[in-house]
Amino acid sequence: MNLQKTKGIVLNQFKYSETSIIVNILTKDFGKMSFIINGVRKKRSKFPANNFQAFNIIELVFIHSNKSDLHRITEVSSDTILNDIIFDIHKSSICMFLAEMIHLTYQVSEKDEQLYQFLEHLIQYIDNSPTESIANIHLWSLLRLMQFSGISPENNYSKTRPYFNPVEGRFTNENKKNQFIYSTLNSTRINQLLSSKIEDISYIEMSRKERQELLNLMLQYFQLHLESFKTSKSLDILNELFSS
Repeated sequence: MNLQKTKGIVLNQFKYSETSIIVNILTKDFGKMSFIINGVRKKRSKFPANNFQAFNIIELVFIHSNKSDLHRITEVSSDTILNDIIFDIHKSSICMFLAEMIHLTYQVSEKDEQLYQFLEHLIQYIDNSPTESIANIHLWSLLRLMQFSGISPENNYSKTRPYFNPVEGRFTNENKKNQFIYSTLNSTRINQLLSSKIEDISYIEMSRKERQELLNLMLQYFQLHLESFKTSKSLDILNELFSS
């Protein structure tokens, strides 16, 4: 029996049978992996379902399969207690959306300690920050996920290059070269988010409408540069939440 122990960040889950689920987890030591968990939907389950909510940070022991992409967890426990995310609908919706985006954009099943450490810090920052200060955090995070996916835009913004061209992934001085060129406002926002540290993003002022428009443009960027990318199912939830 090939038992392994590691930490992991839950990305998503879906129903496999009446009592079982499949969970996708970004592990610290093995990259992104899929696990089948039997009996989790029973009343007296060995593995409580709340362990597998999106962006939970867990410790797990599992049987590593050499014959299948599905592995089996034998032990699981919370590594980091999240105090606010589970009770705050804004935070939990942002986490669900970002977790799904990671699942959709990060396809390599190899160890990536930089990505793992980035996400741990991001989750803890969201959990510990006032809700009103993280309205832009999903936008800032998406630009960092582009970097981990190998499609990061070049931040060559200047007064002479004020328009962002998502096809080329860089700023340009031409605003009519193709239909995708961002407006001056949206280009400025991209530059601000690229240049800002996580602690400073609350100072970037945007209305709900502007934030939603920029989110849609970023998803378009993923579609332009990642052939396998599909629109996130949680986008509608996020748009509804922040447009109300």
